[in-house]
Amino acid sequence: MKLNEDIESVKKRWAFNRDAETGKATLDFWGVDGDVPIHRIPVTLEDMEDLQTLFPQMSKHLTHLEIERKFVLQKLPHAIPDDVIVMNQYYGQKGDLKFRIRQSLGLVSGIHHTHTLKTLVTDGVFIEDERDISGTEFQELRALCNKVIKKTRFVYEITGENLKWEVDNYHDLDLVTAEIELPHIKYPYLTEFFMEDVIEKEVTGDVTYFNSTLAVDYTHVKQLEDDGC
Repeated sequence: MKLNEDIESVKKRWAFNRDAETGKATLDFWGVDGDVPIHRIPVTLEDMEDLQTLFPQMSKHLTHLEIERKFVLQKLPHAIPDDVIVMNQYYGQKGDLKFRIRQSLGLVSGIHHTHTLKTLVTDGVFIEDERDISGTEFQELRALCNKVIKKTRFVYEITGENLKWEVDNYHDLDLVTAEIELPHIKYPYLTEFFMEDVIEKEVTGDVTYFNSTLAVDYTHVKQLEDDGC
């Protein structure tokens, strides 16, 4: 049925289920592994018409759902990264729309320019709408920005899992953080010994450590850039 097709399109993590004996219906959310759903939402047959309308809207947002945990580190891990990326992130506003643009230069991943709209849902969970942009569009949007953050990112793939640690060393701050993106916020993951040795505290959901909060006034930085510093 159409509802099943819509649900399966959302990261293939949702499934509509109806018990053959009782006729009770549920909307189930499954993890990557496991024999039972992580969440099971009871619904009635009368809900189906509303869900048919609602689910395409849910799908639009859930396909861009970013779930991550964030930590402050004492220092950089003593390990060889899988990639090293220098990033310049700028924050600006166009009309009522707040946005982030990023210029990335990676040893492995190469050069990228991206435009991102990010909305906080709950601690560690964001709706993220990100797209690649040209260098020209990046320069045009940068003129609308008033904050910037510069950092070097060290990427560490987790062996045997489709997960990775992203460790950021901030250029203008005495700060090193690490993020790991997960299928859901309580998803069990491997913390390698080189990460265990340097993790100081978890700051997931702490607005103090949001990049948009840590970003500095771009007016001063722009002057230095224009002066060739």
